[in-house]
Amino acid sequence: MSAGSKILIVDDEESVVSVLQVLLCREGHQVHTAEDGKLALEALGRERYDLMITDIRMDRMDGLALLPEALRLHPDMPVIIMTAYAEVATAKTAMDNGAFDYLPKPFKLEQLWAAINRAFAYKNSRLDAVRGVSMKTFLRDKERDSLMYVLNEFGGNEQRAAAALGISVTTLRRKVS
Repeated sequence: MSAGSKILIVDDEESVVSVLQVLLCREGHQVHTAEDGKLALEALGRERYDLMITDIRMDRMDGLALLPEALRLHPDMPVIIMTAYAEVATAKTAMDNGAFDYLPKPFKLEQLWAAINRAFAYKNSRLDAVRGVSMKTFLRDKERDSLMYVLNEFGGNEQRAAAALGISVTTLRRKVS
């Protein structure tokens, strides 16, 4: 992952935005947020971003309407679409309109890190392994570190942390051990 990259997160779910913002900032990224597509377009008109992660269903302007407009402004910016309403037709529409990746919610942190890494590798035109470590090992370690960080942010309360991440307490325990 390219530390120090500028990432725009577009979602109207405060809990999703909060978790993503904490995780990405912890990795050294500059994270900006918008709660809908209209606000995201305003941000994209003011600044250049290395990556945009957007939800589909939002008020005022949804992610599918935002996607072509965002790519018109910044054609080289990868866009990762995420949605709790995953449907094959929606995924096809998003990919046909230029989305780099599509993540159904809830997604595993490993899936998120993989999508972000692929986006930056694509953007940087290189697919080499991170620091000589295999990608699978890197992603597993990154996921464990991220889960521990979120767990600590919730004062060790496994139920609250698991709920914020959209995973079960059992899964959280297994992945941090």
